[in-house]
Amino acid sequence: MNLLKEASVDSHRVWVQAGKPREGPLFRKRQSCRMQYRKCLRDSQNTESVSYTNDLHDALLYKKWESVLLRLSPVLICSLC
Repeated sequence: MNLLKEASVDSHRVWVQAGKPREGPLFRKRQSCRMQYRKCLRDSQNTESVSYTNDLHDALLYKKWESVLLRLSPVLICSLC
């Protein structure tokens, strides 16, 4: 991600030094670098969100099964007597 950021910053500097053209190879290069960097940022944020969601799901699932087992354990013990 650092390389994409550096490329985006460098292409932006070159674009500004050239007078901020709205078309041409410098503009396309700047836009391309920006899009790649922003996509990488979005992907990393989505990955963090998915990881958080999976961890939360696992915790809630464990909590649910734990409560089910605690409710069933007295029944199982009594049935064995």
